[in-house]
Amino acid sequence: MLAGVLIEIRPYLNCGQVYIQLHRNDASNMRVVILEQRIYIDDADRGTGKSIDTEIMRVNEFDMDLSSLSGFLLSGKNMSFRFSFNRIAVAVLDKRTVSVPMQPLLLSCCENESLAIQCVGCQAEVAPRRIYTRLREFPNCIVDPNEFFCHGHDHGHGHGHGQDRPHSLLPGEKDLFYGLNNVIIRMVNLAKIVRRGEHLHCQRCMRFLGMAIFNGEAARLWADTVRWLPSAQKSDGLPPAIRHFFQFSTMTELVLRLLNSLWPHVLPSINLTGSRAVLYASPTSQQKQYMLIRVVEPQLRVLRRISGKAPVLRGYYAIKLSYGIYEDCQEEPPDILQRWQAHQDVSQFEISPKMFMELRQRLDRNAEYQPMEWRRSAMEENLVLTYFIYEDEAQPGGSYVASAKLPSSYSSDSDDEQSDPGSVMFGRKRSPSIRRAISLPSVLNGESNRQRLLNWLLESRLNAAKKESGRQRLAELQPNLSDASSSN
Repeated sequence: MLAGVLIEIRPYLNCGQVYIQLHRNDASNMRVVILEQRIYIDDADRGTGKSIDTEIMRVNEFDMDLSSLSGFLLSGKNMSFRFSFNRIAVAVLDKRTVSVPMQPLLLSCCENESLAIQCVGCQAEVAPRRIYTRLREFPNCIVDPNEFFCHGHDHGHGHGHGQDRPHSLLPGEKDLFYGLNNVIIRMVNLAKIVRRGEHLHCQRCMRFLGMAIFNGEAARLWADTVRWLPSAQKSDGLPPAIRHFFQFSTMTELVLRLLNSLWPHVLPSINLTGSRAVLYASPTSQQKQYMLIRVVEPQLRVLRRISGKAPVLRGYYAIKLSYGIYEDCQEEPPDILQRWQAHQDVSQFEISPKMFMELRQRLDRNAEYQPMEWRRSAMEENLVLTYFIYEDEAQPGGSYVASAKLPSSYSSDSDDEQSDPGSVMFGRKRSPSIRRAISLPSVLNGESNRQRLLNWLLESRLNAAKKESGRQRLAELQPNLSDASSSN
């Protein structure tokens, strides 16, 4: 009878909202029954007339005392109502809740390791075996030049010349840079690649692998389209298995890192102009897909049961948001898309077509919990209300997770120690000054954005020089202050 149940739980507001998906449209014979220990639906079978009850929630499992029921709505295959309570055992709720912390962005390969890159579809070798001596994190969305450029990514331009140029982001031939779900190498390292415009395809199976960047001097390969092959043989004599580039690469972990890049530290929930973003993908050279997202509730607790037959509700953390999909926008993008893109506080971020498709599927599926009357926003954007639920998922095929425990203070920054998977010098804190979010493609392609990035770099170095000058001045005054203090 029930296709699924989702319950929003707000412990500190003493209320919950129940969303039920039914298998059929006709619910005229159904009744919602609330008892002290459970909530269930009573349904009369059409053929036999026999009463069948389907449990929604066991109230006593959470030591919850229900006080009222309100806002009942029945619409098509959806049913919704609100309940309030006087108390709830938060400790029991925590115990039943799946917690998926944001994992650091760690590669599964190491520096000075010989590796080849293969197409995930046909296993063709698209980057011949070589040793990459530097593995560094590439800035995804939040770019603080003072943090990233201080490591001399100018590749031999010298200390006095060329350090202030944004194209120092270009990797060397022995460098492998990485970001959210992508790796970046020099174009000369690739082989058996077909290039159509900026799109790179496997020569054997024509699978889309990534994009040419830096005017064709480098390639950004999506991590869900390629795998890497180590050179070491196994002890049993079998050839080594191909591996995913990242240790933690489930959809939930990708979305957690994406949200943290778009809105670092704390997701905005009040300022709507700061809680919007545009995600886009380019599945072909002639097509672009856009996803507009607006955060409604950045941190929400939900109880969910996929099938009505499952006896236990599982708790999850989720983000509640509204979204809209726009495709084939090459000629004239919709007005809403143009307005969002023109707004300086709306971040824009490119993701892989596969990630775009999987994210869309999850948002579409979770939107079905909402009744049709509530699903579309009343605002002019006409976005769809949905959830992204942080699930405990198995790593994709080829992922290798190291057994070593990670320190809790780790934060994924773009400094050398933390970018190096083999480094033990974790824990350097990010600068308190957070730069405005800009998109990775904007950094790479737009001439105005290159100039803006250069201005940021010059500004950060000027501020650093001012701080250093102030410290020197204080050091000069210190002897005089000490003499004056002793004379008094």
